[in-house]
Amino acid sequence: MAEKLSLVFDGKLATSGELHFYEYSRAAYGFARFVSTIESFRRTGRVPKRIVQAANIDLLIKAPRQGSFPIDIIAPVATALGTELAGLPLKILMEYVMQQVQRLLPGQENALLRAAEIQLEVEKQRTTQLISRDDAETARLELIQKMFADQNVTTRASLSLIEQAQKTNSIALDTLREQGGEIVDLRDRLALIEKREASFQEYLPEIESVDDNLMLKLSSKVRPQIAEMALPLRKSASTMALTAGDERVVSARLNRAEAQDINSRHLDAESMRQKIRLAAYDRDTGVGKLDLLESDLKRLSFSVPPGARTRLRSKIASAIDQEEVHASFRLFRNQSGEITSAVLDEIPEAVAAADGPEEDPGRSE
Repeated sequence: MAEKLSLVFDGKLATSGELHFYEYSRAAYGFARFVSTIESFRRTGRVPKRIVQAANIDLLIKAPRQGSFPIDIIAPVATALGTELAGLPLKILMEYVMQQVQRLLPGQENALLRAAEIQLEVEKQRTTQLISRDDAETARLELIQKMFADQNVTTRASLSLIEQAQKTNSIALDTLREQGGEIVDLRDRLALIEKREASFQEYLPEIESVDDNLMLKLSSKVRPQIAEMALPLRKSASTMALTAGDERVVSARLNRAEAQDINSRHLDAESMRQKIRLAAYDRDTGVGKLDLLESDLKRLSFSVPPGARTRLRSKIASAIDQEEVHASFRLFRNQSGEITSAVLDEIPEAVAAADGPEEDPGRSE
């Protein structure tokens, strides 16, 4: 049994099936290390320090064909494994890792929030003109209102915003183009994020069985490998995509700025515990906003890994109604040491339930 995984470059020279040889060789080496690291983790439950021949992961490469530039790898997948990840396809684990390391760029988030503000004003004007809405349109508008009110960019609300702006040819589209890049490109990236989230649902038991720290360690390990894979984005290509299967179904797509962003941030090795205020949280994507009360840092983006969302869901729901709670989290920092975002590790049970007695599970209304 084997899986076909591909790294596909497009734009510039890659469109005609060419890459600079040095960039190609570095990208192929980085891709081999990336796949081997993830598959080694799947087999052993450990993040490898080095990929050596003893790892016994034999990757085969297929010759590229003209028309963009794919690097196709055939990875033999061992199914009789002794780890919790034995039932998890390599493709799904790769998507999980990409979901951990890739984010919307700050400029894209700001563009979406500004566009939401403009679109809400447009809709307000439509209301004064007595233009009626159906239930679906009203629901989309409420989703956009919540995203803007919380200042928390969520995938579903962003896709609804783009859809509604395109439908009405809204002036909000100008803001998206000026600050967020090509609208089709931004929409496709959001759709890929939503698609990856959906793909995890079938495998939640396997994902939730793995220690969060191990998953974060794996994500940190592959960041420089992704940067190496993206080397052709300097001269040879405009975009690169990770794909799976003979049809090369896209799992993730990156341009140069996004690839640089992945490798420009590092996660603190140790968790810290401080008072925070949870300002917003989207349970579908596990992203939210928090205030660090001891450092006066407001509306910091945070995420909860898919494997921890079920465990933390009720704690977050309780904590979000409180003025402050203690929480354990780790910080992402850029190369200058500035805080860029956080990963929420834990909210102690006693703190999360501090504002009232625990409800009797046997009680009925």
